[in-house]
Amino acid sequence: MNINDFKYSMRRRMQVIAYRMTSPTFMSKVYFRLVLKKKLNLTAPKTFNEKIQLYKLKYCPNNKRIIECTDKYRIRNYLKEKNLMSYAVPCIGYWERVSDIPWAELPNQFVLKCNHGCAYNIICANKNELNILEAKKQLSKWLHEDFSEFNAEPHYSHIKRGIICEEYLGDGNNDFLIDYKIHCFNGEPVFVLICSGRAQRSAEYIYYDLNWNELPYSNTESSHFSKPSSFSEMIDVCKIVAQDFPFVRVDFYEIKGRPYIGELTFVPAGGLDNTIPYEADVEIGKMFDVGKLEKC
Repeated sequence: MNINDFKYSMRRRMQVIAYRMTSPTFMSKVYFRLVLKKKLNLTAPKTFNEKIQLYKLKYCPNNKRIIECTDKYRIRNYLKEKNLMSYAVPCIGYWERVSDIPWAELPNQFVLKCNHGCAYNIICANKNELNILEAKKQLSKWLHEDFSEFNAEPHYSHIKRGIICEEYLGDGNNDFLIDYKIHCFNGEPVFVLICSGRAQRSAEYIYYDLNWNELPYSNTESSHFSKPSSFSEMIDVCKIVAQDFPFVRVDFYEIKGRPYIGELTFVPAGGLDNTIPYEADVEIGKMFDVGKLEKC
């Protein structure tokens, strides 16, 4: 283990210990101060990050539909109910234990994910080059983690853990897939965030309205992206999904002109997004009417 891996591992352990000794609300305030350098106001939230924190703590853990749709496997129940299964990434298999995975039967290319958190992904572009022993160890480690304890996101703790295998998307290099993240507030899609280059650690984030006009929400110079050919279809899907949630971000990929739902996101960046300027955080916050949230 190199020094960076050691530091990361220790930080995660300390997060878990602190979370178990305190509460989701207390740790959310700590992370907000550490990451965004501001005091978290949950009584009268103003910014998007603050409102997402309130949503995360007071609404999401008590909403069974949000928990189901956060689950990377059981989201398919919701998509089936909404007649949107054609937008799901095809599923090859699901297992509750690593020992159940039939490695020899998997195709040459696939993606393995744990269903109960973020960044729990093993992307296999060539099975002949995959270290299966290391993959088993990594999956076992992830399955033993309660993702909710890392950034105080309690709704993740309600997910029954397992491993999903999905088809490998793309033209041979998943690193270059572009994410189209459509933000929906109070029943309506409003704008799209495009993410590119994250796998190369040269991430670009650029925002567009639904007419594909660039929005001043990025804190860096960004490239221009062409509107995906299936964008109107993506918006139609969002209009269906958005009816069920006070806020949801519908994340898409487009492969050969066809849109796929990568996931539904309810707590972007854990409510700790430091990639947008404060002024933009306030402006986006105006779009989210948390006064309409059900009392818990």
